[in-house]
Amino acid sequence: MATTKSDSLVAKGFLFRSRWKQKPDSRTFAIEAISILLMLLFGLTAIDKARQFERFYAELGKSPFLMAYQGWVAWGTPIVEGIVVFLLIFGGTLQLWGLYASVFLMSLFTGYIYLLLNYSYYTPCLCSAALESLTWEQHLVFNLLFLALAMAATASKERQRQTHKNNKP
Repeated sequence: MATTKSDSLVAKGFLFRSRWKQKPDSRTFAIEAISILLMLLFGLTAIDKARQFERFYAELGKSPFLMAYQGWVAWGTPIVEGIVVFLLIFGGTLQLWGLYASVFLMSLFTGYIYLLLNYSYYTPCLCSAALESLTWEQHLVFNLLFLALAMAATASKERQRQTHKNNKP
C-alpha cells in the first residue's frame, strides 16, 4: 500500500511532536493540545505587544499597579511570553517548565485583572487585538479557563513524568 507524504508526516508524529514512537494516549494528546493552545495565546500576544510596543508601553504607564515598573514590564512581558512558547515546543522537561511558566504567567495576568476590576480607578487595555473586544469580566473568565487548562496539563505532564521515571529499570 502506498503512503502519501501527509500519511508519512502523521506516522512520524510531525503534526504534534516527532518524538512519539506510537500513537499517543489521551493524556499525552490532552497535554499536547493544551500546549498548542498556550503557544498560540502567548505567541500571538507577544507578537502583538512587540508590534504595538509604543501603545503597550503607554498603557502600562497608566496602570495604577504597574506604572512604577513600566519599562521592565513592557520589555519583559513579550520576551517572557516568547520564552514560554519556546519551552512548550519541546517535549520532556522543557515542556514541563513551559507548562509551569504558563501557570505562573496566567496566575499573574488573572490576578492583575482581578485587581483592576476590584481596586482600580482606571483599567488600561493591555490585551492583544484578539482579546480587546472582551469585557474585563469576560477577560477574567477567559484567563481563569486558560489557567485551569495550564494547571491540568501541568499536573498531567508531572504524573506522566513520574510514571515514566518509576517504570524505568
